[in-house]
Amino acid sequence: VTVGNPVCDDLMQTFDFRISEPPSVMLDSIPDFCGTGTFTPSATYSDTAFIDSVRWTFPALSMPVTTSTEYDPGEITLSETGIHEVQVVVYNGCGVDTASRTFQIFEAPVLDIALDTNFVCRGDSLGVINNSMGDSLSYSWQAPMGIEIVGQGTASPVFVANIGQGDYTITVTVGNPVCDDLMQTFDFRVSEPPSVMLDSIPDFCGTGTF
Repeated sequence: VTVGNPVCDDLMQTFDFRISEPPSVMLDSIPDFCGTGTFTPSATYSDTAFIDSVRWTFPALSMPVTTSTEYDPGEITLSETGIHEVQVVVYNGCGVDTASRTFQIFEAPVLDIALDTNFVCRGDSLGVINNSMGDSLSYSWQAPMGIEIVGQGTASPVFVANIGQGDYTITVTVGNPVCDDLMQTFDFRVSEPPSVMLDSIPDFCGTGTF
């Protein structure tokens, strides 16, 4: 602005001001983890010159922080299994924007599997006792040809031993979407009812020795 009068020198003064828009933020995806998650969260911001403040919120028990006001908060580590959320909020005088991402830390498989017997007769069935632990476990069972698997892909299938007598092995592979697969084998025997034939015994006179 220029201010003057008919005889005095003009005076001038300037005033700076800013025109802004509500801020925006996009949070990059976070992968799932097995057991422990270590990641570096990152976000895409609208012009940071027009953002007054930023606030990150991480799951409880995150290390080294659970909140941050930095644009790039650095590496975060979390060892608590479950589904978690990371959130970032940006502010200025025109508004607020929020972005969040969820991810899961899976409990790794811990196998506790056994057959209910390691001996069956031909045509009989073997069951599975399964007390394994872990998140979203998947099962893949393999058995020799001639053994029917009833419930393939389940935690406790039944195996029908329509196969000749002998010693055999069943194998299971257990995994979940992010943890390494684990494998276990089980040995068992298939038998048939025994049979016996007794050779003939001759007749004797007085005393028999045979």
